[in-house]
Amino acid sequence: MGLIEGQRIFLEHLEDKHAEVFLKEVDRSRSFLDAKLPWVRAMHTIEDALRFIDSYSLQSEMDNGGLWGLFLKEDHTFLGCICLQWIQWENLSASIGYWLLHSHTGKGYATEALKRLCLYAFNSLKLNRLEIDIAANNQKSIALVKRVGFQEEGFFREYANLHGVFLNHLRFSLLSTDPAFLVN
Repeated sequence: MGLIEGQRIFLEHLEDKHAEVFLKEVDRSRSFLDAKLPWVRAMHTIEDALRFIDSYSLQSEMDNGGLWGLFLKEDHTFLGCICLQWIQWENLSASIGYWLLHSHTGKGYATEALKRLCLYAFNSLKLNRLEIDIAANNQKSIALVKRVGFQEEGFFREYANLHGVFLNHLRFSLLSTDPAFLVN
């Protein structure tokens, strides 16, 4: 699992060398990210960033996923992250997660990254199914996955605890054979 290139962006596996920029950019977008992601409140030091990155490196070493930084091609600006996780090889399925820094939302970068990662999962890893769970109140993320071709599958009551508040989630899936994705 290495570099994945898009038209305006590229995805590069996050490594220890990225920890400093990762932490700095999370700090700059802290209130925006904290409203959506439970781990942000525990991300304060370079050691925290290294532990976060290393946990995904371990998944990658176990052939069970990976974490990519999302970077702008023209100047290598860090935009956010996207991950492929919990690969179930017997079922050829996996889960995806993603986030962008506040200043980079609404520009199509997440859409491009999600399409690129899906193509990688289907074409290189030969997976059949990808899933994304999204908070039911996260309308922008729901619109994003629908644009890419994901279909809504289910509603999960009080699925995730975000800072003491249980949030309902929606599950979306995409199959390698879905016509909506094949034409994108």
